[in-house]
Amino acid sequence: MTIDLPTIWIQKTFQDVLTHPPLSLRLFSVWLLLGPRQVGKSALFKHISRNDRQLIDLDDLAVCLGQMLIQACLRNLSSCRALL
Repeated sequence: MTIDLPTIWIQKTFQDVLTHPPLSLRLFSVWLLLGPRQVGKSALFKHISRNDRQLIDLDDLAVCLGQMLIQACLRNLSSCRALL
């Protein structure tokens, strides 16, 4: 049995700054948000992102690159040594 709980959004400290960025942030097309694990960085960007923007999560990129490295190693051990 699955229970669907309502999603409650807690206002984040920098949410207003990212939603209505000052000129200094609007000059850049790429923003990088750094911080400790499990504090809601990805959730914040997903919450405030507009449909005309692309959101790239570097955690997903690391997983893809890791899978590519494993596949290369399985195909040819020498290519694995070259990548490392």
